[in-house]
Amino acid sequence: MKQIKRFFKWIKYLLYTLPVGDPKTIHASDVVNGYTIVVYNGAKINLKITELPMFDALSRKDKRAMADKFKSMERKGLIRYEEINGKLTCIRNKDYQAIADKT
Repeated sequence: MKQIKRFFKWIKYLLYTLPVGDPKTIHASDVVNGYTIVVYNGAKINLKITELPMFDALSRKDKRAMADKFKSMERKGLIRYEEINGKLTCIRNKDYQAIADKT
C-alpha cells in the first residue's frame, strides 16, 4: 500500500513539474521598467519598484549600510550603471557583447 501511494505521489510530482512550454524571453526594457535608482548619501541604490516603500521605512542606519554596500560594489567593479531606453539602471559588470557573440 505504501509503495502504491509513493508511486502516485511520484507521478503527481512529475506531472506538476514538467514544463508546459518554452519560457518567455526577458528583454532589457522589461527589466528596466521594474527597477528604479534611489540616490542616498551620495550612492546610487538599485531597488525594485515594489521594494521602495520598504526602503523608505528602513532606519537611517540601515539605509546608510545599503548605500555603502552599493558604493563598494561599484568601486570594486562588480556593478555598473547604464542608461537603457533613457532610464538609468544597474547591471552586473560583464562583457555582454562577447557573451552574445559566442551564442
